Amino acid sequence: MTEIIATVSSKGRITIPAAVRRHLGVAPGTRIAFDIRDEGAVSMRRAAYPSIASL
Repeated sequence: MTEIIATVSSKGRITIPAAVRRHLGVAPGTRIAFDIRDEGAVSMRRAAYPSIASL
């Protein structure tokens, strides 16, 4: 497992680090899903359906 740190801005925003963007294959306009688990862990992934048209 690799840990990569990002900082939250005063507006609640973060920049997704380049290594994470490459790993997920995301580009501008890609939708991201956050999964919150009962034990408190949060994971991030590309959304399964990036647009209504793709359904």
